[in-house]
Amino acid sequence: MPKINESELKKEIKSGDFKNAYLLYGEESYLKEYYASELKNKIVDKTFEAFNFHVINVADGNDMDQLRAAFEEAKTVKGMPTAIIMKTVKGKGVSFMENQVGWHGKAPNDEEYKIAMADLEKAGEALCQK
Repeated sequence: MPKINESELKKEIKSGDFKNAYLLYGEESYLKEYYASELKNKIVDKTFEAFNFHVINVADGNDMDQLRAAFEEAKTVKGMPTAIIMKTVKGKGVSFMENQVGWHGKAPNDEEYKIAMADLEKAGEALCQK
């Protein structure tokens, strides 16, 4: 598979004319997230649109106000299905779980549960202050 540089990758993503797959690696997590997001936008959103879905993108799927707005918009759509696509943070609000992929699908032990619940209570209090 031929290698391409960053500028060629940007051009291909922008035009929507890109190869079947890209391998992105290295310590620059912001670049991986950026390009994964760009590819998702070109592939996923267009896939739903191709099947006549109304697509709603939520920038922060952990923000209840943004989710509420997306559901309110979805309720107004008639005659077609709606796809709500959101960017979320795994473990949001739990100090030792946030952005830690290893916690996806894993249950905390009793001590970890207590810490997690305390963290979430603090996060809930902050939401109530809005």
